[in-house]
Amino acid sequence: MVQIIPVLDEIQLDNLFGPATQILFAPDAEWGGGVKRARLAFSPDRRLGRSLVLSKDMMASISKVRDQASRWKISAYLERNAEDQLKHLDQKQRDVWITSHMREARSLGVRSEANLGRWCYLQAITGGRLTQQPGVTDYMMSRGEVTADEKVRLLLTSVTAAARHGVKA
Repeated sequence: MVQIIPVLDEIQLDNLFGPATQILFAPDAEWGGGVKRARLAFSPDRRLGRSLVLSKDMMASISKVRDQASRWKISAYLERNAEDQLKHLDQKQRDVWITSHMREARSLGVRSEANLGRWCYLQAITGGRLTQQPGVTDYMMSRGEVTADEKVRLLLTSVTAAARHGVKA
């Protein structure tokens, strides 16, 4: 809800609210947490009974907000787990780096935010050369019963096990 309300125009807000004058919602912590309330200003000519329709532009705006939140979470995750590998990047460079690797992961079929973060972590510990490792791209693109998200988890498990045995990425 926090992501949608800012992109709606007056008519769409009327459609979202319907006969209500306010909406209560509880966003996740990354969206502010707690209980939030959206109030609709009184309008004597409200149009009730219409469906809310989101345009492609609005969906793109919502997607940008979600991507920014994902970048913030992934950046915080990398600060905790791969600080040494990315210390040469300032925040703006890190955002560009994360965006690039999120795009790369999505092109390979990765969908979940957690696995986008894991992909970025794998890229960080391999110096951005994960897809240059023999077989990684073929493995990620291969069809089968395992999703790209599961493949990222399996790659991370393999890299972690190899690191325990002294193999460097």
